[in-house]
Amino acid sequence: MTEINLLGMLDILKNFKMKPNFSELSRRYGIDRHTIKKYYDDGGKKLIIRKRGSRFDPFKQEIIKLMNKPGITKKAIHEYLKDKYDDIPAYSTFRNYTNKHQIKKSKSTIPHVRFETKPGEQLQVDWKESIKMTSKYGEIYNFNVLTSTLGFSRYHKFIYSRSKTTEDFIRCVIDTLNSMEHLDIS
Repeated sequence: MTEINLLGMLDILKNFKMKPNFSELSRRYGIDRHTIKKYYDDGGKKLIIRKRGSRFDPFKQEIIKLMNKPGITKKAIHEYLKDKYDDIPAYSTFRNYTNKHQIKKSKSTIPHVRFETKPGEQLQVDWKESIKMTSKYGEIYNFNVLTSTLGFSRYHKFIYSRSKTTEDFIRCVIDTLNSMEHLDIS
């Protein structure tokens, strides 16, 4: 029905030798402005409007269910679907799909409780392996890093390691603890 109205509108504008506002027609009829211009210039060819489903349609209920989980993000849901199923479209397509179908995260009324630790009670350690960096001259550097963060003060320390053996990990942890001797954690 909208295509008939649009073709009629284009015909009227052409007969009166008026240049149409393609952007306004696009908003009114929900068809791309470039497509409308093409049909205006070509003498009113039949519009081809395809009603294709999204590749996310089979997962719609699963997406809605996942969106209702507290603390989850759209990116996390997209990564989950990519891991679980083959041939999942890009994240931007997923975002557009959820926006178009008005699938939104449920707002939780329960606040996330943050906990604090006492000084000197907690040290969080993470071992980052096989980091590759390229200099502006094209030289490639491979290395490993032990990152550590004190829970109370959020004091952060990085320890570099060229290799990734158990001895290297232990050495990095000891270096981290030795570097924190000067801190007043009482």
